[in-house]
Order: sequence, then structure tokens, then C-alpha cells
Amino acid sequence: MSHSVVRDGEDLAQWRPDLSSEEELKLLELWRQVFNLFDKHAEAEGNKPVHLRQVSKWDTAGSESSRRKRSSGRSRGTANDHNYVGVNPAAKTVESPFPGMSYEEVRRIFWALFKHDHPDHLLLRFLRHQKWDVAKAHGMMVKSGKWRHETRLEEDIMFNGEQGALDVLKDSNEKYARERAEGFLLQFRKGKNFVRGVDREGRPIVYIRSRLHRSSEQPVESIERSIVYTFETTRLFMNPPIASALLIFDLTNFGIANMDFFPIKFMIGLFENYYPEAFDHVIIHRAPWIFQGFWKVIRGWISAEANQHIHFTNNVSDLEKFIPRQNILKELGGDDDWEYVYEEARPGENEQLAWTDERNHLLKERMEVIDKVEQLTCEWARGVEDGRDVKEIRDRRDVHIKELRANYWKLDPMLRARSLYDRWGVIQADGRVVTPVLASRKDQVTMQSKGLRS
Repeated sequence: MSHSVVRDGEDLAQWRPDLSSEEELKLLELWRQVFNLFDKHAEAEGNKPVHLRQVSKWDTAGSESSRRKRSSGRSRGTANDHNYVGVNPAAKTVESPFPGMSYEEVRRIFWALFKHDHPDHLLLRFLRHQKWDVAKAHGMMVKSGKWRHETRLEEDIMFNGEQGALDVLKDSNEKYARERAEGFLLQFRKGKNFVRGVDREGRPIVYIRSRLHRSSEQPVESIERSIVYTFETTRLFMNPPIASALLIFDLTNFGIANMDFFPIKFMIGLFENYYPEAFDHVIIHRAPWIFQGFWKVIRGWISAEANQHIHFTNNVSDLEKFIPRQNILKELGGDDDWEYVYEEARPGENEQLAWTDERNHLLKERMEVIDKVEQLTCEWARGVEDGRDVKEIRDRRDVHIKELRANYWKLDPMLRARSLYDRWGVIQADGRVVTPVLASRKDQVTMQSKGLRS
């Protein structure tokens, strides 16, 4: 271990996706569908914001006069040559997927998807996952937002975290609540899964040590909660331009007693429905012969697209195709002699969760910045439609997106209980991620964004 790699994600400009004209239009079309959803709720309340009125004009972009305007005097191969058709106005009569909710409630659910992410990048994940079908990408985003809201992912799972489980064990006499809390903590106390190091592209590595699992040791709710908690915590390691992780199922000393189809099926459901492109590669390491029969069942649950990202490895040389040896754990034959030791939540580490006045102030500031991002997104789309140079608009928009990121990290200790990685100092208070091992290339923090060409 020679030095630490620090990724802060501050240079958003280098991370702005390099999109073709067609991809840019797809991205903007997805933004339009999001705004149309907002518009539906704002219109029902009779209080439509100015920038949503602008979307109504944007919806007329598919008219014949608009198409003639865009096509006149333009060369082929630019964004302006594409027929940037809006959502059919008749679609506004379709029932909202969030019945009974106010405009602001729907908007908060949507923007809660992003956390510290660059909004465009998250939209692009949904687009790529759905092979650039805008309607399907929008549907998946809505589904993800509803799931997060109904699961109370932010308000419960992340807000309470590990400390919340300790509080249940301390204060509750309800048997099943205690079992769920004990089962949740057991996953981390045993070290069943953890994040350590980076791969050859600078992506965080998530290890799952299957030999430590016994299905009878905890309720299924504890497993579900711990998996979601781990996925969400891993997102915090993905600073721009890093946008995905590498997942290793370590099957060393795996036996029949360790097999449990439930968590595997649950994770696959999360990948396919709510966390598009969360893991660029999934490695199944040292699978014993007995796993072959299980794999025949498991692969039937996985899409053909996802199967292309799964790799079987048997030794450290195989792993080195994905991870530099200095970043591979010594227990897997690498040079990193680090050993997992769980550190319990510290007294007072979550005191900022009670700072409600400051949290409300920062949330108000966040919505004001979101207003500007939405307005500039509309300006960007109109500029593309009119054939104008949109660089200045996008530059201004990136400034506000950077403000959103800074705002998130101010809010973070008031929204999320501290995790093991905060206690270790891996996730810093300002959002920097410190990886205490060598990366494989100089700086190792750049990764090309994927588009239609990938």
C-alpha cells in the first residue's frame, strides 16, 4: 500500500457525457417526459411554474412548421436534423403513476433519485439499460422512484442505518423487531459484504463472501434491508466520472449449507428494475463443481444483456484481468493484506440527524437550485430545437449541478446515518472517497461514458 487515491468528483466538465446528436435528443426527450409528469400534477393544482409552461411550448416542437424550420439550411449529421417530436398531448390524459400526490411531492420523489449524482448521467443509465427506448426508460425511472418511496429507502433504511438497528436492540422488547435488527447487523459484523479498493478502471470493488452466509441465521427482511443499504452506500463511492462498481462473489469454501436462492433473486431484481448499470462486471470467483447445478437455475433469472457482464474466475491471474494485483485481497492471492474488521457505530456520530431546522433550510436551498437546473434544461432543449449553440447554456447548467452536489454533501449527515465507511474515513464529509490502495493507472479516475455506440 503506497498511497491513497482520492476521488472527489468535482470536475463535472470532464464528466459531461460525449453524446452523439441522436443520443442528446434521446436524453432531452427523457427530460421532457419527466417534466410532463410534473406538469400533469401542477396543472391539476392550477399552479403551473413558469418553466413548465415552457415545456408546453416545447411539446409543439413536432409540428410541421417546426420541422421545416429545423431542416432548412442544415447539414446532415447534426442534432437539428432529427425530428425532435414531443410527447403526444393525449398522453397527458393518462392517469399519473402517483395518484393523489401533489406536484411538489412527485418532484421530490423524482429528484431524490439523484442524491450526489449528475442528473444527466443517471438518466443515461436508464436510457442505456432500456436500449435508448425513451418511453421504457421513463417507465423504469417512475418505477424506481415509486419503489424507493414505498420502501422508505431514504426516510428509514438510510436514515436509521446501523445505529437504528442498535437502538432497536437497546430499546425494543418486540421479538421480531429485535430479530430483524440483529439479522441486519449480523451481515456487517460477519463481513459478508464490503467495499474495498478499485479495479483497473477506478471502479469500487464490492465483495460478497458467500461462505459466511446461512439462511437460517436471520429473517429475509434483514437480508433485503442489508442488500439495499449496501447498494445505496456503494453509490456514494461513485464520484464522477466513476458511474458503476465491480461485484465479486467469492465462493471460496462454498458448500450446500451456504446456498440461498432468495438473496440472489432479490439482487437480480434490484439490478434489473431499480439500479441500472450499477455493476459493470460481476465476477463469480472459485465456484466449486456443486455450484454448476445452482447456476443453471440462476442464469434463467438473468437477462441476456446482463449475462454478458458475468465472468467466472478461478485464480489471481484471472482476477488480474479486471483488478491490478496490488488491489486484490491477499486472501484471494493478491497483495492487499487488509483484513475486514467491523467497527460498531460510535456514540454521537449521528447527532446531526436531529438538526431539523438546518436540514429544512438546506432542502429549501436545494429546491431553489433544482428550479434553475430545470429551467436551464428547458433552455438547452429549446436551443437544440432552434439550432443555436447551447454550450453557454450547458456551462451555466453544470455550475448549478455542481451546486446540487455540494448541497447534497452538506445535507448528507442530516439524511443518512453514518456507515462503516464513514467511520473508517473512506467516505469523507465533503463527499471525497479515499481508496487506501494503489490504482492501476495514473490517477485512475477517468472512464469514458457509454452511448449508442457502445
